Amino acid sequence: LGEIGSGEATQAVADALADEQPVVRSVAARALGLIGDTRAIDPLADVLGDESEATEVRASAAWALVQVGTERALEAAAEYDDDRAYTVQVEAEKARDATAA
Repeated sequence: LGEIGSGEATQAVADALADEQPVVRSVAARALGLIGDTRAIDPLADVLGDESEATEVRASAAWALVQVGTERALEAAAEYDDDRAYTVQVEAEKARDATAA
């Protein structure tokens, strides 16, 4: 699905962000990054901003936003460059660096 790039794939994968298993949510976030559809920005930003979400899922959402690569996506991820979770910080710093370039 990550390589299809269609709106249908984006919605199907975005729906998996609500799965009960963190590993499924993490893989879904990464797939959205591979799809690169800007419609994924809001759901990914919501996951990233959810402090109750598993750290790996939040880091995957930040990574995915960097992969989407638009200014809006990068800004959404860069906000978390001082996050309490190191893995989230690393991905958010990549976004911050990309916005500075």
